[in-house]
Amino acid sequence: MLAAAACFMLTLAQRRLSTPVRELRRRTVSVEGEQRLADGTVVALDAARLAAPAESALSACALGMVLLATGLVLARL
Repeated sequence: MLAAAACFMLTLAQRRLSTPVRELRRRTVSVEGEQRLADGTVVALDAARLAAPAESALSACALGMVLLATGLVLARL
């Protein structure tokens, strides 16, 4: 039951992260803007910068799923 719950939560996280990134990649024509930090630094915002954190988290979820599946297989041996 715990493994099934873990798989469900990983799937839920993947769906919540992938939906906005997919929209950004497929349907967004342009992104404009800048981020002003407290120290005065200005960071240009573009599609790649906006998608990077979610894509990194998605990669971590994918690796986590592979590790979970491997652990479950090894536990059955």
